[in-house]
Amino acid sequence: MDPTIIVALIAGGFAIIVAIITGIFTLWKNKSDKPSKSSNPIISGNNIIMGNEHTNQTVNIFESVPQKEISPQGIGEFKSGNLQIRKDPDITEIPYSQFLGRQHKILREKYLKLTPREMADFYQFDKASTLEAYEAGDKEFSKAHITSTVNFFFVNHEFLEKGNKPVFKTELAIDSKSTQKLLSKNFLPFFLVEIKPQDWLYTYPIFHKSEKGFSRTISLNLCSFHYNSGSRYDIEQIIRLMIERNIGPYDAPVLKVTQEIWKSLQDEEFYCKDPYSLGHKDFDCQDILVEWYEKIQEKNRQE
Repeated sequence: MDPTIIVALIAGGFAIIVAIITGIFTLWKNKSDKPSKSSNPIISGNNIIMGNEHTNQTVNIFESVPQKEISPQGIGEFKSGNLQIRKDPDITEIPYSQFLGRQHKILREKYLKLTPREMADFYQFDKASTLEAYEAGDKEFSKAHITSTVNFFFVNHEFLEKGNKPVFKTELAIDSKSTQKLLSKNFLPFFLVEIKPQDWLYTYPIFHKSEKGFSRTISLNLCSFHYNSGSRYDIEQIIRLMIERNIGPYDAPVLKVTQEIWKSLQDEEFYCKDPYSLGHKDFDCQDILVEWYEKIQEKNRQE
């Protein structure tokens, strides 16, 4: 056989062997690079590391857990997709200052709709960053801070300290004492009715006042402008006190509000900066208020 042919056959066979070995090595390497199906999340501090040494992905525990699940009693055990988060023995509880700060921020942003600068002015902080430090949990709100917020804005203190609803306190009983106290402090009455027509003409009386550059609002229990309603007496109670303080019937506007605002009243989450901006006047219910006002006024003259 020609020597040239022999050399060519040997070279070709060697190339085939090299190709086979290279292919086997490539398949082995790809398989070893894939994350193990049995790999479990590793908790390290506040982070969870997913995958193996080649494919680590770090997830922060507090970003993975919905905020509403977090409480001062601890994070507990939650599931997010295929990721199961268990209690980390190093962070079994959220610091009280952090929880309180978070609740305060929710109150300020979602309900009171005040900026950090405005809320800092309420506490007489020189810098808005001081308030932000409190809300971040770097500092703890004092008892005096909480008391001033609860009393001024009629906040349920358990919402701030425990996360329990309702958000705001409501005067459940419409009596001469509570109503007279509000009127004596120059709160003005408003009557809010749902924009959707109702047979019983339900209304939420609210009292509002601007003080120190901030709005103070408190709602009372549900009443009705219907002539045969038992809660008509509650409205007449307010009218009698209005007459005593020379507040006219048109000084207590009856306003139609959206279903969203109506629901916030039902859920005791209602707060507003300007009641006049809530809606348009309900002329029918306003006429009923004027009628009842004039009847009580006439009766007072006869006595």
